[in-house]
Amino acid sequence: MVAVVAHDEVAVRGYDNGRHVAERHVAIGEVRLDQAAAIDVDDAAADFDSFAGEADDALDKVAMDAGGVVEDDDVAAFGGVEEVAPGRRAGVPAGEVAGEGLDVDAIRDALSQMGESLLVVGDSTTVKVHIHTHRPGDPLNYAVSIGSVSDVVVENMQAQYQQFLRQSRPPERAQPTKPIGIVAVAIGDGLKRVLDSLGCDAVVHGGQTMNPSVEELLEAIDSLPQEQVLLLPNNGNVIMAAQHAAKLATKQVLVVPTRTIPQGISALLAYNYELGLEENLANMAEAARAVHTIELTLSTRAAKLGNVRVRQGDFIALLDEELVAAGSNPSRVLLAALNRAEARNGEVATIYRGAEATPELLSSVMSVFAKHFPHLEVEVVEGGQPHYHFIIAVE
Repeated sequence: MVAVVAHDEVAVRGYDNGRHVAERHVAIGEVRLDQAAAIDVDDAAADFDSFAGEADDALDKVAMDAGGVVEDDDVAAFGGVEEVAPGRRAGVPAGEVAGEGLDVDAIRDALSQMGESLLVVGDSTTVKVHIHTHRPGDPLNYAVSIGSVSDVVVENMQAQYQQFLRQSRPPERAQPTKPIGIVAVAIGDGLKRVLDSLGCDAVVHGGQTMNPSVEELLEAIDSLPQEQVLLLPNNGNVIMAAQHAAKLATKQVLVVPTRTIPQGISALLAYNYELGLEENLANMAEAARAVHTIELTLSTRAAKLGNVRVRQGDFIALLDEELVAAGSNPSRVLLAALNRAEARNGEVATIYRGAEATPELLSSVMSVFAKHFPHLEVEVVEGGQPHYHFIIAVE
């Protein structure tokens, strides 16, 4: 499905082997016009039909006819699970190709030449696909050639990201300083951007195996102009150092006892500018307790903890810091942890992708959600954290 957006007017036509089949309010790009110019909706739709799925070419034709310029035509075709800027919710992949004798591996190989961030899951009769590409027509044409295409979504990732940046920058950057400062601990560029976007004033580098010192926490506290500060350790091993720093600080500092990154993010979302220090502490601590955290990584040594036996090199899953599953198959390990977290009763899952998580491993993780928890609203965020391939919040 393709569309052209111009001054909030949307021309939408669907196609399936040349036939009009549906209407969708989905944009593949924008054509920038002079104030006096306009796009004829019917003509724009005809352009898309005539180019039979070559969305880039159609967009160029619409722009040429209207005397405008194509902007933001970097789009993602097929599906709704994306590696997106933090704060944006996305769904389980929706783009489908149906047919008989579909070869999932062959489809993955063919599409890998057409874009990046590729996810392909399915079987011989139905395949779901997600891909980032500058030319959405290429994967669309390929999909039509091998089967029946349905539920296609084409989204402008660059425009969404820019909109996210405009909407989620902390208001204190352009407004008077808020009365309470916030310091948090995290490691990974993506996680730091998430915390910054949610109003954190200072992020101290640290996390699992890299605990910050009391001095580093005090330095961050002292760097803020506020006399009242909330401190989020975001790791069970950092809580003691955070409490020590709060006692030594010359300012009034309270520690929100967040033990994981998802708990810290949930706590930040509960912060209220109109409440005082202690009221915010209570609300943020309660919000942190409401989220389950699953951490997926590789074991560096053999061990037996409780009823879980771990071999060196196994994938292991921790649920709220407790080891709950281990094995050589990451999908099975994750499924066991999600079941323990009662994800079937959840509504939202946010996946923070670590620096060591390969596209293939991400595809395996997404397959677990698509197959076993299709009701969950899923978001993938580039966390960039070391050690943990994935940190997953279930709410």
